[in-house]
Amino acid sequence: MTHITRNQYGLPADLAVMSLHNLATDAARSPNAITLGAVISEVRRARAKFPGKRFRLAALVEEVGELAHALVSNDRGAIIREAIQVAGLGIRIAEEGDEAHYRPDGFVEMVYDLGNVARYLMQRRWIDAGSAFRMLRAATDRIMINGDATFNDVTDEEAQP
Repeated sequence: MTHITRNQYGLPADLAVMSLHNLATDAARSPNAITLGAVISEVRRARAKFPGKRFRLAALVEEVGELAHALVSNDRGAIIREAIQVAGLGIRIAEEGDEAHYRPDGFVEMVYDLGNVARYLMQRRWIDAGSAFRMLRAATDRIMINGDATFNDVTDEEAQP
């Protein structure tokens, strides 16, 4: 097994030649080759660690939440790490799919409703955002009462952090 040395931001050490300033500046023009290399490395790492093809949507939502936390914390290293993980999962979903059989009335409904909340808040559509919040709450309440059958057969391997 190959050991990858990582820098202080959790990126492979060979990417350390690129400063964070350059990552941010070059991103305005087009994806940076070093950033894309980090995403490719993340895809390879994740495929080795999590070879299964189920519950990718759930993992993506988890990673987006971690990215949101990093953004609020203004932790540049964490922002880069989490954004690269989000991109890597996006690539895996695009290339490999997600073989989980999600039910439309549980977790997926919550994700969809939360997406609507975000869209309406960005568009300053307060009444629509309030409506989406109520739908999100209803989906949450249903899961709290009934669970979500989508996740009944999660294996120990799929549940690992």
